[in-house]
Amino acid sequence: KMFENEDEDLLIAKQNIEEKISQIIQANPNENLSNKFQEVANETNNNFLFNTIMKCIWSHYHSPNRTREQIFQVLVLMETLVKCGSPKVFDNLREHLDEFKSQKNFPQNNEEDNEINVAEKLFLLTTLLKEKENMISKKQRQSEDNRNRNNNNNKKNQIEEEEEKELFNLRFVKNSLLKDIIILDVGGQI
Repeated sequence: KMFENEDEDLLIAKQNIEEKISQIIQANPNENLSNKFQEVANETNNNFLFNTIMKCIWSHYHSPNRTREQIFQVLVLMETLVKCGSPKVFDNLREHLDEFKSQKNFPQNNEEDNEINVAEKLFLLTTLLKEKENMISKKQRQSEDNRNRNNNNNKKNQIEEEEEKELFNLRFVKNSLLKDIIILDVGGQI
């Protein structure tokens, strides 16, 4: 019975998040929906809901009945999720970067499109994705440089320790030889 409740809870959570996304996408672009955007962004950290969210977003993005306003809202939601959601959102959207680039020349229909400029929003989203990718690459290079620097320092310390041991051994041998010479000298054997 416990598993039935968990399954039921997951189903309810899935339906709630799908409903929120539909409300965001169906809303007027000028309407303030920041709370709903943030709620969806927070839910991307839940693995089950992440998959649901991304499937829902992509189905709205590729819907044949979509309007310009809906596409704009989907892009705004994507942008919010990249900025505030799970890092997996970035990975998912980065896979579609070429698709976004190919749609940059989205046709403008009339003067109202100045407010709802899908092409500009696509450009901003691709720019955000590229900047985030560059930032991640830079952090990875810095981490690698730090690891290499630490490895080099460790190797340097190892070499210094080996040199100290060798120097100690040479001093020991030298002292042993000096003792033998002194013993020989004292014994009159030289």
